[in-house]
Formats: sequence, C-alpha cells, structure tokens
Amino acid sequence: MIIVMDAPGQLCNQLWSYSPLIAQAKEENQTIYINGFDDYKDNFPSLNRYKFIRFINPKWSKYLEGTLKVFIKTDGLSSKLPGGSSVVFSSWSLPKDTQRFIRNADLIRKIFEIPDALGIKRQSTDIIIGMHVRRGDYKSWNEGKYYYTNDHYMAIAEALRSQFEGSVKFFIASNEPADELLSKVPNSFSLNISAISDLKSLSMCDYIFGPPSTFSMWASFYGQVPCRFILPDDEDWSLSDFEPIVAQNLFLSGNRLDFSADKGFWIARK
Repeated sequence: MIIVMDAPGQLCNQLWSYSPLIAQAKEENQTIYINGFDDYKDNFPSLNRYKFIRFINPKWSKYLEGTLKVFIKTDGLSSKLPGGSSVVFSSWSLPKDTQRFIRNADLIRKIFEIPDALGIKRQSTDIIIGMHVRRGDYKSWNEGKYYYTNDHYMAIAEALRSQFEGSVKFFIASNEPADELLSKVPNSFSLNISAISDLKSLSMCDYIFGPPSTFSMWASFYGQVPCRFILPDDEDWSLSDFEPIVAQNLFLSGNRLDFSADKGFWIARK
C-alpha cells in the first residue's frame, strides 16, 4: 500500500507527482491511496477502471495526515510502514524513478485519458502549432523572467511559420485572455473552455512551444508531441530542436530541462 498525502500545486504538478507513484504501485502490485486530486479527477473517466488507484475522502484527510505524522517517523518526504507499505508526504519533491515511469508511460496515458470531445477539431492535413501562453503567477515568479510579451510569442510564431510551405494554424492556450495574440497571429484560434480542454488540445497539435511549465510538458508527454520551451537567450527557432517529453523534465534525446534558483531554467544536453 502507498498512501500519498499531498496535493502539490495545480493539475499538471499533481499529474507529474502522482504518476511515478502510480507506476510504482502497478509494478509492485500495491494499492495507492491519493489524498488529493479532488478538483481534477472527474476530468479523467478512465480512472474509475483502475481499482488499484483509490482516493481518500477529503473529510478524513486532515485527521489522517495528523495521525500519521504523530505515529510514524519521516524525513519530510516519505516513510516506510511495517509490511512494506509507505506514506508519501511530499510527492513533488520525492526523487522519481524515471525508467519505471517510462516503462509504464502507455499505462499512465490510458489512466489519465482525456476524452477527444474536449479537444480541438482538426483535419489530418492541418499543421497546428500549440502556443502555451503562461501568464498569471509568472509575472512575478523568478522576477518575471519567463513572463514573455505578446511580441515575443508573435516573433516565434512567425519564425516557425516560415519553415512550412503551406498554411499553418496556431492553437493558443493561456491562463489569461489572449485577445491581442488571437487578432495579430494569422490563422490562430482558441477554445476558452477549460484548462483540461486546453491540455487536450495542446496534446493534439503537431508542435508545442511555451515557457517552461508542467502544463505544456504534460501535453507533450500525453500526445507524444515535439515540444520546445522558451528560454531567455533563445534566438534560433528551428523545428529540428523540438522533441517529445518522455518523463518529467526529460526529452526523448536524453536532454533535460534543469532548474536552479540562481540560474533559472536551462537545457542540459546529453
């Protein structure tokens, strides 16, 4: 049995936190109890088919967490219980078994399957580039280093468009109104329905770009879509630099998205 006590951040932070533990539970034939995800689990109808994944009733969560911390020793991240069970107090910070996650990637996609009806409608001949415009807290986080202007997004869109001979469409997903971009980026469109709809739609695009974010990262992983993150010193925007995400912060080539408080994000080349 694995008990996960935290609910770190929003939707995709939780997906990246819980999925490696779900993979562990599957391989070890354990049941996993998750004390979180209440705001999001109804978006994933397939979850109900996997009986080894269970959710703790919210009304018991605070009592359970307090009881566990009193009676067991922990390093702050997790603790082993008698009989091989474990309690995880910080799933976001817990070291991840990347190879186990990759082995179970197809299962994870099935568990967290998003209905097609929530995504964009597209023709097979379309070229659609997903533009994730992350705003909100990015205006102040890390001194606004990854809060890019509309002009910045438009310049990247034009650089990518120029590499195709035919028509290119841009799907814009943002956590703030994107009216200016929609009016100035040719052949651009948005759904403005919900975060889960944006996530599904990005996963249906041919390419994804945006600032470093677990949201676009999950869309790339889920749809196996080539992705590239906007970093402050980026200049050349070649399509050959896009590649799918295969695990958190890990690209198909083995390159990694790394972060430190003093340097911010950078790509660690394999």
